[in-house]
Amino acid sequence: PNGVPELGGRRAALDNKTVVAAGRIGPQKGFDRLLPAWAKVAPGHPDWELKIWGGGKGIGKLRRQAEELGIADSAHLMGFTDQLHEELADSALYVMSSRKEGFPMVLLEAMSAGLPVVSFDCPTGPRDIIREGVDGYVVPDGDGDALAQAMSRLMDDAELRKAFGA
Repeated sequence: PNGVPELGGRRAALDNKTVVAAGRIGPQKGFDRLLPAWAKVAPGHPDWELKIWGGGKGIGKLRRQAEELGIADSAHLMGFTDQLHEELADSALYVMSSRKEGFPMVLLEAMSAGLPVVSFDCPTGPRDIIREGVDGYVVPDGDGDALAQAMSRLMDDAELRKAFGA
């Protein structure tokens, strides 16, 4: 059976050109690993944006990293929201760049909103939740090139996004 419970709310139409990530801003969630991958993706997808939702003391450091990478115009640190499900439903793809997880609830929430997902194969959780090539991609932990390629594949193919999101 599908392990992703229906959380209510609307499902993503998957046509907004937004990639989303969410979590507490800090080393564990690996947003510092996501930004360099986004820097590889963004030039080929100038009409797409990355939104990172979450609060924490590391926001300033990530903003500086985005500036240094030249992606501050397309990679946005949005801060905390209590309407994450709505933000997920306004997106086309969820990406998880964590260094480690227990059981990543935000991944389930993204899938519940109908988003295809891309994740590093961090210990533990993503490989247990994502069905490779069915509802998302799990790439080798820390491999930014593979993360960028998986994001690009889904960003370039609306039908694949819809098939994975279903």
